[in-house]
Amino acid sequence: MKALLFGLGLLFVLSACQIAPPEIALNEVPAEPWIKKLTERRALFVGMKAVARVTIERKGRTRVYESVAVLEQGFRKLKVEGYGPLGEPLFAFLWDGTDVLVRKPGETEPLKVGQFGLEQMTGLSIAPADLCAVLSGNVPAVPRGALARAGCTADARCIVDLRQGDVHWRILVVPRTGDASGDLGVTGAELFRGNRLVLRSSFEPEGWSPNAGLPKRVTVEDPERKVRLAVDYEQADANVFVEDGFFTITEGEEQGK
Repeated sequence: MKALLFGLGLLFVLSACQIAPPEIALNEVPAEPWIKKLTERRALFVGMKAVARVTIERKGRTRVYESVAVLEQGFRKLKVEGYGPLGEPLFAFLWDGTDVLVRKPGETEPLKVGQFGLEQMTGLSIAPADLCAVLSGNVPAVPRGALARAGCTADARCIVDLRQGDVHWRILVVPRTGDASGDLGVTGAELFRGNRLVLRSSFEPEGWSPNAGLPKRVTVEDPERKVRLAVDYEQADANVFVEDGFFTITEGEEQGK
């Protein structure tokens, strides 16, 4: 079945009995098979090495980084480095599974900044592990004890709805076989805290390169804060293990080291 991209521009107030806005007619289906497929999809991802063009829009201002290296070790470690036109390092971000470190433009020493530092850099309120998931075209881990529901439209666009306390994820999928018995494509996800939409991600198109298995473009935004991050992958090796030694920031680090 041809993959259908699902529109993500829907802000809504959810009642306890709804898993979608009233303008989307869904037939509720068992959630367990979908949860199993999404969990299996995450388990298959071991890491990636990629080069991308990154655009950050914040409150009407746009910054473009033409050359950005992205390294991931599963959903446990993340390193992002930006370079100038001559290969000079501009910035570096590292999450080593415990600490968040940043080397800002013009500085040589990285600073330990914590979760707040990630939010300062991107403008997005997102945990490092969830950012790893989004950048690789995956979805965050299913929270333990989460209430799960699922529903599909007549043209086989589906929503998997996960709730735990005031945290609510809506995962947008397209099953390639029409149901959860086969492969599925993930086209995006939305994160709500209470009734506030705090993060919207979209992936398009999936599987652009035979050795990548990644979306060609990943977009993440916070509509309320007017922040948008777009990552356009130009080269990528996905589902490759990246050794621990890559996840460091050293003084005067050069591209390719």
